[in-house]
Amino acid sequence: VDPWRVQEFLQSERSRSDSSWTSSQKGMLDSVCQHWWRHFAPLGERGVGAVFLLAQLAVTCFAVQIDLALTDWRKAFFNVLQARDRVGFHRQLWDFVPIAAASTLASIYDGYLTTMWDLRWREELTHDFTSLWLAERSYYYVRFGSPAA
Repeated sequence: VDPWRVQEFLQSERSRSDSSWTSSQKGMLDSVCQHWWRHFAPLGERGVGAVFLLAQLAVTCFAVQIDLALTDWRKAFFNVLQARDRVGFHRQLWDFVPIAAASTLASIYDGYLTTMWDLRWREELTHDFTSLWLAERSYYYVRFGSPAA
């Protein structure tokens, strides 16, 4: 491959686009905004980001309520320990079971939502980058690159 021909080709491609740096940055900002809108729009097949966001907020609020209940339980538990009340101790252990179960379920669902959010976001990014790769004919430039060592 002749390096001069590669340079001529690259210069012709750059001059053909004839866009300035600021307009390309504006185009990138528009692209990012469109991507975010497509991900978080409440309507449409791709707008599930808003659902994930609302579910994540609900789980976070639920986890805060669980933490408050656990704080109240600790107060009562240590008061019973200090008073050496055997019946109260067993009652506090049974009171702990639903708090622990709710905390475990909230933690598992939080992890699930985070994983699903990440997978969905990766799918969106892969779709966008594939479109950019094919639209700018970047696959064509790979032929002119230096061979891998």
